[in-house]
Amino acid sequence: MGAEPLRYVALGDSITVGKGVPRGAAYPDVLFRRLQHSPECRMENLAISGLTSGELLTLVKNRFASRLASATCITMSIGGNDLLRRLLAGHWNPYSYLSAVQRLWQTVPAIIGELRRCAPEAHVFVLGLYNPYPVIWRGHRAAEWVIRRINREYRSRIAAARVTFIDLADVLPMASASWLCDGIHPSVGGHRRIAAALLDAYRSAAVRPTRRPAAVVTNPAPAVNRSVYPDPPDEAPKSAS
Repeated sequence: MGAEPLRYVALGDSITVGKGVPRGAAYPDVLFRRLQHSPECRMENLAISGLTSGELLTLVKNRFASRLASATCITMSIGGNDLLRRLLAGHWNPYSYLSAVQRLWQTVPAIIGELRRCAPEAHVFVLGLYNPYPVIWRGHRAAEWVIRRINREYRSRIAAARVTFIDLADVLPMASASWLCDGIHPSVGGHRRIAAALLDAYRSAAVRPTRRPAAVVTNPAPAVNRSVYPDPPDEAPKSAS
């Protein structure tokens, strides 16, 4: 009997939406194409541009709860706007960012708790932050240090069973030079790298959709060793007309 259909839900902000890249090129689409093993598999992208962690927590508790119930795989990219809004508002004081980070550490574990409640069968993959600042900017090294510190803390704050953290500072090194399309958001190549990291994490976590109980067979046939998730050719996504 084959595996149950994959139910993939993507949560996040404009990165998950795929801002700046053609339709179908965002990492949730790329990942789903690699994981899809039957026509019954489904993917739903619930990302909203500009979303903060607090806003996502409210959505998961309310509007998204029923849509998450059958999920077997969830990806989440959140937190960048919590810090970016401080910058856009003209808050240059480091203590202003500290306050935003402290709020992030309160909301992100709460989101994970809600996801575990809404979708108990799902494995959750959480994406950390990356450094979008160009190397020539004088604050690049300081930003790199801060982002890596945040990602280490991020990993520890969400540590739980069936939760995997992926550090995007490692996935998109020197992001501004190679992996961004507009100075902030990942390019097509950047999204492919994120999808590849998620695929590796998915396989390492040995995620498999829950199977229905099999019928009792008196003389079962020998098990056949076949790949549940074969890798189709990775075709380049087509631009939206």
